[in-house]
Amino acid sequence: MARFYPTTILAVLVCIVLVLFYFTIPKTKTSPKQLGKEDIIIPNGGNLLQFGIDKPLMDRVLKDDNAAGDDGVGNPGALVEEEHAQPGKIEGDAGKAQVLDETNIINKAAAEEGAKVIGNKAAGRPEVIGDKIVAKEEQESLSDIAGDEAKKPAPVPTYDIINVLVTSDNRTLGGLVAAVNSVHKNTKAHVRFYLLVDTVSVPHLKSWIEKTELKDIDYVLKAFNESLVKNKIKVRDARKDLGSPLNFARYYFPVVFPSIRDRLIVIDVDSIIQGDIQELWGMELEAGHAAAFSDDCSSITYRSSLIQTKFMDFLNFKNPRIKALNMNPMTCSYNTGVFVVDVNEWRKQRITKQLDQWLALNAYEELYGNQRGGGNSGPPFYIVFYNKYTQMSPSWNVRHLGTTTISKYSHTFLASAKLLHWNGPYKPWGRVAQHTEDWEKYYISDPTGQFKVVRRFQTI
Repeated sequence: MARFYPTTILAVLVCIVLVLFYFTIPKTKTSPKQLGKEDIIIPNGGNLLQFGIDKPLMDRVLKDDNAAGDDGVGNPGALVEEEHAQPGKIEGDAGKAQVLDETNIINKAAAEEGAKVIGNKAAGRPEVIGDKIVAKEEQESLSDIAGDEAKKPAPVPTYDIINVLVTSDNRTLGGLVAAVNSVHKNTKAHVRFYLLVDTVSVPHLKSWIEKTELKDIDYVLKAFNESLVKNKIKVRDARKDLGSPLNFARYYFPVVFPSIRDRLIVIDVDSIIQGDIQELWGMELEAGHAAAFSDDCSSITYRSSLIQTKFMDFLNFKNPRIKALNMNPMTCSYNTGVFVVDVNEWRKQRITKQLDQWLALNAYEELYGNQRGGGNSGPPFYIVFYNKYTQMSPSWNVRHLGTTTISKYSHTFLASAKLLHWNGPYKPWGRVAQHTEDWEKYYISDPTGQFKVVRRFQTI
């Protein structure tokens, strides 16, 4: 007969108590880290602080000029209502700085400088706002503005007016005129042009439009608040002209033009449209995609082995921030010279906020710009839209016309293209550009004589 010693019985009892204790005690879960305001949202989840960015660097990036909110790029309020009312002149004095949301983004900008709104003769609505903003005492980050935008309910889609955005500074203003005229001449649809230029070009462009055959177009003309990109642009490649603030102005269209809804087509100033813009306007974007681009690996536009077409040609994959995104370096880049935007999805995903933050961060760290492909305004798009954009027909962006002075396209092929794009250093208003005859069909001479088109033996 087996004998049980007191010590054996005690050990068994202890084991039973421990087992009961383990299965009856409630389990606790560790709460995830709460992200602070200084965290930067990145497209693939996580935040830049998790990638090792120190707090002082983030303070420099987000300090004084956090995009839209910093200088109060205005309040649409009453001003936007006037945009669809009657022509006239609105003047006002700046009030005290106030918290911004999407419904007060444009009016304060106009008020701070006593902005002038000049009516559009054809459409009967104000169309010119010249604004120069003084920094607010109380500043709010672009991330907060983007958050307010995202909370707005999606409007009922209306497609009776096609929205087109073109940006330019005084050096490329003739390109803007040709681009606008090409759209206008090749469609019967109602197009509203949103024209964003530097301050000195506002009266110049208005005069150019009003004194020529463009006087009947529907347009809204504004001066870009360059403080939105102050201390954020770092040009590392040879083409210093790509560092113009207007080259980045398209990032901020929801802030500058908050009345734009549903859809928008963005066109580079060095392009002309030969097709009907209605076709591009009506293209279907995949669910959840905020934009459509034409990639650089298309057999139609890829005509030279010297042309860079991969992410590795533009982004610095040695940088730990870029590495952490887990992007494929061999991914085809895409040209941002023309693209279609689902405005509601853009706001929902806070695209402006993301582009702005990558732009600001690159000013302090080399994320892009020193690679073979160079690049300034394009690489932030590659990061934000990685594997999240709709493919656009390559016929709507036949490019590299400005890459060299030697033509790589036949005249027959170019005649069939929907859009011609002189991306590169050789612009169609310059002396040695190729296929300038296709561009000159839409160029309208400057009645003020300020903008000159240079040709080998004359100026136009």
